[in-house]
This record gives sequence, C-alpha cells and structure tokens, in this order.
Amino acid sequence: MRVTGRRLFAKLSMSDTLLVLLLAVTVREAITGGFRTVGDAAILTVTLLFWNRVIDRLAYHVPALRGPLRHRAMPIIRDGRLVAENVRTNLLTDTEIMQRLRENGLTSVSQVGKPSWNRTAASA
Repeated sequence: MRVTGRRLFAKLSMSDTLLVLLLAVTVREAITGGFRTVGDAAILTVTLLFWNRVIDRLAYHVPALRGPLRHRAMPIIRDGRLVAENVRTNLLTDTEIMQRLRENGLTSVSQVGKPSWNRTAASA
C-alpha cells in the first residue's frame, strides 16, 4: 500500500497537471489574503474547473487536439512480455504487476492480450 502516491503525476495529463498548479495558486492566494472575499476564490476555482472540462471535451471531439492535450497510456506488457523501459519509467515492481494481473484473473504476463497502464488500471 502506498502512502505517498509516488506515481500520481505520471497518471495526469498535461491539462490535469496545469489545473492542479492553478488550483494550488488559487488556494495560496485565498489563504494569504490575496482575494478580498471567499467568493473571489470560489469563482476562480469554478472557472478553472469549467475550462479544464472544456479542454477535455475539445480533446475528445477534435482529433487534432488529442495528441497535445490527452494523456497517452503507456504499455507495460507487449506481446506477452514486460516492456522493461516502461516498467522502470513507472517505477513498478514485479509484485505490483503480478498483483494487478491477479486482480484481473490472470496468473502470468504471457496471458495478457492488449494491456496498458492507464488511468483506470493505475488507480491502486
């Protein structure tokens, strides 16, 4: 079990990371008194969340924007074998990979068809 979530940012797209940074600035300004009212911070937060949603929708509907705006899944297993470079990049251990396989009813890497370590599979 991870306490610190060391791969958190590996799971975020560029727009998600930007949203986290902008929300952090908003919270900092609210805490240090940079806004006159709590409503100012709330309006900015809602605006940031709205634009993040719009950008995600654009990336979904406009194919030309998908590359720069959407998070790409990184294959951990290809043709029944581990992709060592991607395993290292994601700081995965053999234990974690086998745990994920067992959660999906598999007992070995060779049983995997078209795997990728994407947002839904990487939530543990």
